Amino acid sequence: MAAPEVTLRPPWPEEEPALTALCIRSKRLWPYDEAFMERAAPALRVPIERLGAEGIRVAECAGERAGVVGIEPGDGPGVFELTLLFIEPRFARQGIGAVLLRWASAAARERGGAVLEILSDPHARGFYEAQGARFAEWRPSDAIPGRVLPLLRLALTAPA
Repeated sequence: MAAPEVTLRPPWPEEEPALTALCIRSKRLWPYDEAFMERAAPALRVPIERLGAEGIRVAECAGERAGVVGIEPGDGPGVFELTLLFIEPRFARQGIGAVLLRWASAAARERGGAVLEILSDPHARGFYEAQGARFAEWRPSDAIPGRVLPLLRLALTAPA
């Protein structure tokens, strides 16, 4: 199957509820129960106002929302954080995540970033590692007390 044609655009201010719903549907691809999803839902909100249009991109395929990605400055010089990367389930495993991660890497690099930190869902860790990210350490979840998540780091080298 050929990869779909993907276009990226900034989010529209009124799009936050639709993008948040996309993130929740995406998270449901993993084997989480309803209690977990209820606890995780607040952390899946797309913070358009906080990240601004320059920090978020929406992927579209044939005019439909297919995914969303966001970055923001991290805790140190040259560090950016991947704050979200979610794919609409019907578009999963078609290369859209890689397109979004490339945008995030390029956008962070353009803003002076040398490293992109990714506090990953354990189920998504393999995707990020396949894209060149390396495991750094285990960190506590911001959303669910007692849960630990893999922190990955992706070096933002200049494109070849």
